[in-house]
Amino acid sequence: MIDLVLNTQTDDKKYDRKFFYGLLETAVHEVIPFVDKISVSINLVGTSRIKDLNKKYRGKNKITDVLSFPIHSAKDFRNSDSFNGIRKEVDIGKEKHAIMDLGDIFICLPVIKKEAKREHLSKGGFLNNPAKDEKAVEEILRHKLAQMTVHGFLHLLGYDHHSPEEENEMFGLQDKIINNIVL
Repeated sequence: MIDLVLNTQTDDKKYDRKFFYGLLETAVHEVIPFVDKISVSINLVGTSRIKDLNKKYRGKNKITDVLSFPIHSAKDFRNSDSFNGIRKEVDIGKEKHAIMDLGDIFICLPVIKKEAKREHLSKGGFLNNPAKDEKAVEEILRHKLAQMTVHGFLHLLGYDHHSPEEENEMFGLQDKIINNIVL
């Protein structure tokens, strides 16, 4: 079960709760299947908001594609033993469920859109067929949005890519999750 809060702070309201719920559901089953319930917020923001957050919390005065703000600072709580130390038990109806509050993911939708158009162009897109181009760009955009959501989710769980080993682990898992998602 996923308690998902979706905040869309852009004009584009196309990407709804159902889209992100499905992504997270696949990721949870792949990475932390022993968890009954997670709580996470996804925020679709513009360039000025992501730049402000990046400057305030990472000291980088530039626009980026995704930022994650985990609630827990533990480097590795991805197994059931260490999870026991941070989970909360709550009553839902007559049953107790373990809830993992993960944190917040901020995705800069304009950056993702720009990357999708650039990728489409690099593949020979924009060949005087606007309808076909628009559909192709939308497919790339959905895929990139899925990648950034999963990427942010993995950061919430303590995965990172500062070293080659960490990068291989995180991006390998990200690719595995994306390959199991039907967009």
